[in-house]
Amino acid sequence: MPTNNFVPFCNENTGTNLPTQNAYIADPNLPIGNQPGIASSAFNNKALRQGTTIAAVLAQYVSDTQAIDMLDNQNTADHANPPALLKGLEAALRRLTPVITDYTSGSGNHNLSYKFFITNPSVAPTAGATYSDGTTTYTVKTTYVNNTELHATGGTAPAVTAGTLTKTGGTGDATLTFYAYRRPLTMKVKIWGGGGSGAGGGVATPGNGTAGNASTWGSLSAGGGAAGTWSVSGGGAGGTNTFSGNGFETPGGAGQGGCYINNAGVDIGGAGGRGGDSFGGGGGPGGSVSSAGQNGRANSGAGGGGGGAYSSGGTPVKSGGAGGAGGYIEADISNPSSQYAYAVGAAQTSVGSGTGGGANGGQGAAGRIIVYESYQ
Repeated sequence: MPTNNFVPFCNENTGTNLPTQNAYIADPNLPIGNQPGIASSAFNNKALRQGTTIAAVLAQYVSDTQAIDMLDNQNTADHANPPALLKGLEAALRRLTPVITDYTSGSGNHNLSYKFFITNPSVAPTAGATYSDGTTTYTVKTTYVNNTELHATGGTAPAVTAGTLTKTGGTGDATLTFYAYRRPLTMKVKIWGGGGSGAGGGVATPGNGTAGNASTWGSLSAGGGAAGTWSVSGGGAGGTNTFSGNGFETPGGAGQGGCYINNAGVDIGGAGGRGGDSFGGGGGPGGSVSSAGQNGRANSGAGGGGGGAYSSGGTPVKSGGAGGAGGYIEADISNPSSQYAYAVGAAQTSVGSGTGGGANGGQGAAGRIIVYESYQ
């Protein structure tokens, strides 16, 4: 457990060693200090008690939050003291900018972002450089600027609260001395599942769309939207979610169905259904007569529009139903883990094909994951 050498002076009131607060405030010596003559021990005890109490509380706060020693050892060789205490205070109280990571494709592991407080190096570590504390390798995310903290990610927390980082790759000093580090206290994760694609339109049997892909974060899953199909009621359902914890979730919007038109002897056509809107919109419009359905807006998780249909001479036609949107999750995580597996639902490029005078459906949009790591 970290050590705090700073303690309050005169922390006990014996009844005679301290003035009351009202008496202290009213003492004529308070604004001008001790004057020549016999000093009041009670008056001085009160002044020392107030100053040392707040110093002890602040030192304890730094020791507790940073897990570092706050030592009164200026005259020993192992510490250079007021500067060391100031560094600890700065590490505990400095306002740190949240880290935002935006995943628009792919899968992998998200490693937590650590802020290391280091002595200014001769050669600044640049983004992409790697350093090890002997247990974990950390990747520098932003090039270091003097008198700020070093932002690096790693799969586990540092093994010690203060120590040395040794370079294993990239540009920067061979070793970095850190006197404290901070990890995120909270994390907010926004997850959009991928949208389903729209069905084609036409006079025969156009192709159906394809269901969207889920986006996952650890045990959380924002489901992909269902495929649009070639029928009047063929709009795909919105994706549903697997979610527990703090925050909220909502299913994706359903895609609209296509239309059926039968008017003998007349040239006819119909528009495809509109793609389901995700949390934030983005559904692809259905194709107009003989036009393809439009894609869902990029990385919105929205559904693709259904393909339009057209025929001459009154042959019955059906336009395509639209794809459903992916589900949405917004999770609030306290004391986040050091690492989370993630996968972003890919865009659904397999669309329903049109036949005869019909057109193809639109693509379902890819999902997205945005991560906010906060230190306050």
